Amino acid sequence: MRGIVASLMLLGVLNAIGQAHGHEVVDGPFGAIVDHQKPLSFRSDDERVRYARQQQMRAFSAHFRAIEASVTYGAPFDGLTAANAGSLESLGQGLAELFEPHVPMESGRHGAKPDIWVEPSRFALHMKGFQAAASNLRQATNDRVPLAAPLQAVRHQCLACHQSFRVFSPR
Repeated sequence: MRGIVASLMLLGVLNAIGQAHGHEVVDGPFGAIVDHQKPLSFRSDDERVRYARQQQMRAFSAHFRAIEASVTYGAPFDGLTAANAGSLESLGQGLAELFEPHVPMESGRHGAKPDIWVEPSRFALHMKGFQAAASNLRQATNDRVPLAAPLQAVRHQCLACHQSFRVFSPR
């Protein structure tokens, strides 16, 4: 009984802390955990679209950087390279969907340039180039051939598209 009371008290304290800081408390098999990323609030549908798109692009980057860590920098995670390459290829197949809503960056911010929707055929070439490069990288992992060149091809596709269709945040 004491354990239950203590757990309920802890949950109450965590809920109070979470609510005071605008965080969500998630109860689960490890007890109450404070999620420092939630709750999120959006002022508009456009903000929701931008947020989701940015999270997807972060996923692309994370998979690419994980492969790069092994291939370029010798991190001992070669066993994960094929899975990361497969994820890049899968994510690449959904690229067009991320930009179907015509939602460019907010004025004065960083993100997707309006040119994406002004020059859709040029943007489509970049998406197709990325998809092909990601597919080649995934195939190279299956074939167990050196990955430096296919990884560089993916990097080139990312950078070329960003140079044409993205505004970077000032550092």
